[in-house]
Amino acid sequence: MFPHGGPGVALLLLRILVAAAFLMNLANRHGVSSNPVLLVLALVICLISLSLFVGFLTPFLASIVGVAAAANLLIAFNSGNLIHLYTIFVAVSLALLGPGAYSVDAKLFGRRVTVVPPRKDKNPPLNLSSL
Repeated sequence: MFPHGGPGVALLLLRILVAAAFLMNLANRHGVSSNPVLLVLALVICLISLSLFVGFLTPFLASIVGVAAAANLLIAFNSGNLIHLYTIFVAVSLALLGPGAYSVDAKLFGRRVTVVPPRKDKNPPLNLSSL
């Protein structure tokens, strides 16, 4: 779940890419405004992007970014907005792959191995070869 080395660096770059795409979407869509609702929205988007950048709650936040990109694609569809398809695919792949070893999630949850003890049957299976 938290690969090291090359795959971990690739997941780090993927997180940075999704966070940057989400921030650029904010800049292209809303720009600078004094509307308090847009300022709160900009703050939430910046917080989500920062959390993705450092790898905090990556699968959940990448899913939010993918849904937001899909909503942007459906709300204002034109040929210039097909870049949102790219963001959707990258965000979904990040949500499915996870954050990687170089993230806050890896430090919080760590690598865990679940050891399943051997099964103790009360009725062992019949050994038909001895009959």
